Formats: sequence, structure tokens, C-alpha cells
Amino acid sequence: MEDSNQKNDNTLLEQYKVYIHSLEELKNRKTTTNLMFISLSIAMLTLTPFFDQAFNLPEKLLPLMAGILLVYLWKIFLNSYKKHELSKLHIILNLEKELPCKCFNEELGIRSNYVTKIERYLEIHLLQERLLLVLKILFMAILIYIALRDLNLLPDFPF
Repeated sequence: MEDSNQKNDNTLLEQYKVYIHSLEELKNRKTTTNLMFISLSIAMLTLTPFFDQAFNLPEKLLPLMAGILLVYLWKIFLNSYKKHELSKLHIILNLEKELPCKCFNEELGIRSNYVTKIERYLEIHLLQERLLLVLKILFMAILIYIALRDLNLLPDFPF
């Protein structure tokens, strides 16, 4: 009977290790995806002045419109990663209930006593969504400014 319990404990521990590793791989993929979207967004912002000088309306707005589209796609990717991370975290926390050491549970509990473990884990996602909103506003503000300027709808400023 002890051999059976030992095998179950070993199997549980191996499943736990697989899920921890899988969660880390998912986080690494998310980081790579974020770097790609950051690079593409910077490229669109960098192209904007060149398009502004070389093209007429509406072509000069293409990098900004592409940037806004990138932000929407980025948000879709982040939401997908968030769902996957949450499901893996739920499984890890459930597996830990059967293990003598509850590392994730303890870490999440230590970091925050006033919110649930999952809410604490989601704080980084909220920050990412706010940064995406700021980036979207930046793209839209530049787009509106260039459009209004080229249509001569901006007032003359005395400076």
C-alpha cells in the first residue's frame, strides 16, 4: 500500500513540475510576444514622420492606423495568455493542495493578504491593459493632430 501511495505522490509531484515548467514557458512566450508588439509599435511611430513628409492624406496616416490595429491585436493576445495562465495557475494551486509544500500558494499569500491569490496574480495584466490604452491614445492623438493639421482645421497658435 505504501508503494502505491509513493507512486501517487511521485506522479503528483511530476505533474506539478510539468505545470510549473509549462507556466514558465507560457510566460516566456508572452514576453517574446510583448517584445514583438513593442518593436512593431515603435516602428510605426518611427515611420510616422517619414510618411507625414512623403505622402498626402490619407496615406500619411497608414503607420498610425497600423499602430492602432497592433494595439487591438496585442490586447487579444494578452487576453489569450491571461486565460491560459489563469487555468494553469488554478491547476497548480489545486495540485499543491495534495503536496506537503505549497510554494505558489505561500508566495501568493505572502505578497498579499487583502486580495485573493488570483486577483494578485492578475495585477500585472491590469497594468499591461493600461499601458495598451496609453499607447492607443498616443496613436489616436497623433493621427487626429495630423489629420486636422492637413485639413487646416487647427487654430493658429501665437507661438
